[in-house]
Amino acid sequence: MTHNPADDIPQAERRRIMADDRRAKATYHNFAQADADTELGGRYAKVQPTSVTGANPGSVYPKQPEGSPWRTDECPPEPPLGCNIDAVEPVGEVFEIEASKEEQSVEKD
Repeated sequence: MTHNPADDIPQAERRRIMADDRRAKATYHNFAQADADTELGGRYAKVQPTSVTGANPGSVYPKQPEGSPWRTDECPPEPPLGCNIDAVEPVGEVFEIEASKEEQSVEKD
């Protein structure tokens, strides 16, 4: 049987390493950003700046010109329907309907 040097690491040290890894939250996105930030030289020098998809939250779109139909939302606000669209009549066997009614009464209390 071969000896693995990783077996000699004490548990306290292993816990510290695991906590550091959790704090670092190393993801492929973080690695891509780090690679994009490094400056390579010689024949690997950047010709154009690197952009990482998803690096900034949300998308930034250019403003539409004045005459564009997509510059503003032309639709008026929608009036309420006048009924509760979330109200669903229970379906199923009789015992299932009774059980769901009991669950709803317990949740309301």
